[in-house]
Amino acid sequence: MAPNQRVHAAGRHVTTTACAPVAPALTLAADARFVRPLRSNLHRKALGVGMARLDLIGACVAQVIFLVTIAVFVCRLAGQARAEWWLGVVLLLTAVPLAYLLLQAPQYARPRLYYVQIGLMLGYLAVELILDYVAKIEFRQVRWMVIGYVVLFFAGTGGMIGVASRAGRLYAVSSVILFLVMATLAFVQRGVTGM
Repeated sequence: MAPNQRVHAAGRHVTTTACAPVAPALTLAADARFVRPLRSNLHRKALGVGMARLDLIGACVAQVIFLVTIAVFVCRLAGQARAEWWLGVVLLLTAVPLAYLLLQAPQYARPRLYYVQIGLMLGYLAVELILDYVAKIEFRQVRWMVIGYVVLFFAGTGGMIGVASRAGRLYAVSSVILFLVMATLAFVQRGVTGM
């Protein structure tokens, strides 16, 4: 019997291909078959690490926004206008990491809601910059302007809860707590100071 033949159970001789020793280098077809999934998995893992890092940045920015806004309201209640102004500048600077998150979002296939959440916060920060720092308009005594401003403020900061929650339950819960504290202080300081 030839080396490439074996006896089948029915007694017939069946020709088989001889097993060649494994070559140290893979053929082009085998290389493509094994390397593509490897590259794909590595790419997926790299995207996962990048996405987790981006989620953490978003959560930290959301926490900073809540904490700075709480500090602004406390300073307003205490009559510390200069400290309130500087804290407002810090709040405006959060637009930089928010813009970074928005620019990186397409790479990680973020849902549309993510764009809306960050876009609303950036919109609020733009309105804050124009009204309080550039034009210095006393809009807080005009009812219709205050209503629009407050709606944009709560839409933007509420969206930050969604951004923070992408980093995990701990960030989601702490963001909700900070949001509630911030919202309470917003209404308290409005009632006390009229601002």
